[in-house]
Amino acid sequence: MQYDDGGFHRGDNAYVVQSCAKVADIANRNNPGTLPFFHQYVLRRPRAMDDQKAEIFLDCLIHGTGLSPRSPCVTTTLLAERFIPVMASQGIAHRQIRIQKLATAQADPSGSGWFSDHGVPGNPGHPTFSVEHVMSDGMEIELGEFGFAIDRSYSGSDIGIERAAMALSGKLAHWGDTLAAFTSAATAQAGASGAALPTGFYKNLGQTVPPRA
Repeated sequence: MQYDDGGFHRGDNAYVVQSCAKVADIANRNNPGTLPFFHQYVLRRPRAMDDQKAEIFLDCLIHGTGLSPRSPCVTTTLLAERFIPVMASQGIAHRQIRIQKLATAQADPSGSGWFSDHGVPGNPGHPTFSVEHVMSDGMEIELGEFGFAIDRSYSGSDIGIERAAMALSGKLAHWGDTLAAFTSAATAQAGASGAALPTGFYKNLGQTVPPRA
């Protein structure tokens, strides 16, 4: 993916499991926890209100995976203040919630309280609250993110399946751990569609991009 697009039509009305490979992650390939191929559990409750969706998201992320409510921390801005009672209902104490200035979040829109994917045409952005887990060595990994609108009822969320597994096992995965799965999935998709392998395929493997015929 160039950005968070596609794949959301699959699955039933409750959730989607989306296979992902992001071009932007190549630059962070040496960071533990960053993978060339991963999966997102995307919750879909089109008729639910925003606070209900937030409750489902947190319940699935914390209680559904078996994590202790005391282990995660939440990063957001005051725009998410209305969701704090929902967080409390799921066992997240106020001391686990990090509120930062909106300008700070917008300057670093990655699990910071604001999401803005620079590959998207028009570069839209929206407020979020993200849930992180602190590993035993002190490193934080983002487990999921809940996005919402300021002036209307709209929200969406995703949970990183591999990241949740890392939190539960206490072990960080590394780039090479899913590289073979990425190669297999990308090759199969290109073969099925008849399209050429994308530039990101070769970059992920550290190979030179072949010239186009």
